[in-house]
Amino acid sequence: MGSGTFPCQISTGHLGFLKLLHEYRVKKVILDSSKRGNPTPQDLIWLSHQVAPILCDEEVRQLAVVVPKDPNHARNLECCLMTSEVCYELQFFYASQDALEWLISPSQPQRGRAVA
Repeated sequence: MGSGTFPCQISTGHLGFLKLLHEYRVKKVILDSSKRGNPTPQDLIWLSHQVAPILCDEEVRQLAVVVPKDPNHARNLECCLMTSEVCYELQFFYASQDALEWLISPSQPQRGRAVA
């Protein structure tokens, strides 16, 4: 899994998630941020410098992110998840069911459901 090292501040849950990505060679991921507040600057730096590269190292192809109905939340996440080295399709949704439908559908994007 990349270099195999993670920052000191990574939680056990995040570490477990990243290990599962590697172990099961996951290609499609749903992240549910719908109950979280806007990410802090430190969160955004961590996502862009740690998580996004690992997703690419693990060859994730689609990333569906469920966000609260706050347009700034999706914009903030998009800015850091769409780095110059990004290798996956990224869509934001307000409902996990819509995100799941996008991931299981054939490769055509589902118009009118993504929020960003």
